[in-house]
Amino acid sequence: MRPPRNLAILVLLLTLGACEPRQDCDRTDWPLTPVPLDSLLTAPETVVIGSRTYTLRTDLYRDFMPSFGLEGEECQGGPLQALLGVVATDSLPVDPTLDADRVWVVQKAEGRETTLVPAAVLEPYVLGRRAEGDGPRWDTDIRVQVIVHLRAGGAEALLRAADQKIQRLY
Repeated sequence: MRPPRNLAILVLLLTLGACEPRQDCDRTDWPLTPVPLDSLLTAPETVVIGSRTYTLRTDLYRDFMPSFGLEGEECQGGPLQALLGVVATDSLPVDPTLDADRVWVVQKAEGRETTLVPAAVLEPYVLGRRAEGDGPRWDTDIRVQVIVHLRAGGAEALLRAADQKIQRLY
């Protein structure tokens, strides 16, 4: 008795999928920044825009959950992802004109940058943003500096969160 044709096609596709070329584990959508790191690393950890004071919260992680065929063993986990929240120190809703459009993540002497896009945050007390694209595959449990560019009305400022840990998700 011969195996069903669909089964033979499935086995062939799985075999071909296992022979895909090696992934480029060093690929990232976040280019090296041309901005001098000294100017980023001197950004304050609280900033006053208008009459409000803001701070930055971060959630940096790499995904190490098992996946079938998406990440090879050589890559050891997904790329860096960043979720960011700008909050007012007075615990009131953030200024509706406030925006964050760019982020820099600095690890030792290497700085990477990307644009920010809105993140789903269901409370008016947090300006939620996420970094667009895939970040570098830096080690987890290391500490980095995160800097965002803020705008509100005609005012602009850099805001930094120092000593932020890259988490490992399982």
